Amino acid sequence: MSGSARAVVLLVVMAGLALAQTARFPGAVATDQDLLTAVDNAFSQLAAPIPDAAALTVSVNSGASVAGKSNFSVTIEAEQVLICSVTGNTLNVCAGGRGFAGTTAAAHPAGVAVRGNNTAWHHNAQSAEIRAVESALGANLANVEKPLTFS
Repeated sequence: MSGSARAVVLLVVMAGLALAQTARFPGAVATDQDLLTAVDNAFSQLAAPIPDAAALTVSVNSGASVAGKSNFSVTIEAEQVLICSVTGNTLNVCAGGRGFAGTTAAAHPAGVAVRGNNTAWHHNAQSAEIRAVESALGANLANVEKPLTFS
């Protein structure tokens, strides 16, 4: 990769930092844990209170709308929570997933809404990865070495 291409990749990564997401590429390949997944029509209510800001399980009235899903965020009152997996009616919070995306982790009473969202974080993470890949490849694949041809 040329020096100018490296400079472009650096600028893209710095732009990603400004959005609170950094691209994993080219040092690694992004996974669902990095990019998150989207869940349509995810909604329930808390079946039990969340007692404090450190709780790592969320009991909901119905986990049906997120059954089998992983690596997504939900909003409970003003807090975003990163969910790693779902077991029945229990949403399992990722390590460091409380107070996700700059929100504040807090206690929550039973009965409040739990909504699955496509958040700015979700879109910005994908955008950072796309920009990093495009910058590394270059316009018209300018940064990709051409194979030698022999006649």
